[in-house]
Amino acid sequence: AAVLATNRPSAVPAALRRGGRIDAEVAVRPPNAAGRRVVLGTLLPAAAGDDGAVLDAVAEITVGYVPADLHRLVRVAERMRREEGGGGEGTARFLSAAMGEVGASALRDATAAAPPQTHWSDIGGGAGGGEE
Repeated sequence: AAVLATNRPSAVPAALRRGGRIDAEVAVRPPNAAGRRVVLGTLLPAAAGDDGAVLDAVAEITVGYVPADLHRLVRVAERMRREEGGGGEGTARFLSAAMGEVGASALRDATAAAPPQTHWSDIGGGAGGGEE
């Protein structure tokens, strides 16, 4: 028996997906805000100790973040805090800044597959600016 795991099931060759080769496919979706809140509470127990408003806010804005992304987000925020010489304050500020470095894995393919936002007016050369 073998277990296969991928973030891109459409990239698995059709020969492997034919009947008898893969018995079942199980989709695991990224966590919702409540799930992200639980993960963040585990990673940042000190921030979860007070009213947890910071973690609630971060959980709401981290759509598409999987637990590994959240773990990296916390590590990057902690690194930023150390580099600045900060103490235990400013969790929200550091997490927000870390989001500039850590993106949402679950949205990467959607971003890459999004139609280009280039218009004819963006492309130089034509006086009329229309399709020819």
